[in-house]
Amino acid sequence: MEKFLKRALTITESSMGTDHPNSKRIREVILEYQQEAIELNWWQWILSESFTFVLRLTFIQIDDQKRTINPKWWQTIIVIICLPFILIFNLIRWLNKYFCGKYFRS
Repeated sequence: MEKFLKRALTITESSMGTDHPNSKRIREVILEYQQEAIELNWWQWILSESFTFVLRLTFIQIDDQKRTINPKWWQTIIVIICLPFILIFNLIRWLNKYFCGKYFRS
């Protein structure tokens, strides 16, 4: 996410220049989003990285002739153990974002 925002900022500044009013506003917005991306909780970052790792680990073995995915038994166990935790933490994060954003925003 942060790399994407830096790239968007570079493209904007190179196409419009740094003195253009629209470029300045776009820069402000991109920096706000970049700050939000940096402020992720440590467990949210670990959760997203572990989820990506588990998916890669499980679905990396694809049989080209049959076009099917063949995970090994231990990869399936990892997914069965990790997936409920990932879903629960994402639900908690969503509820926290929804309720805190709706009722406690000043």
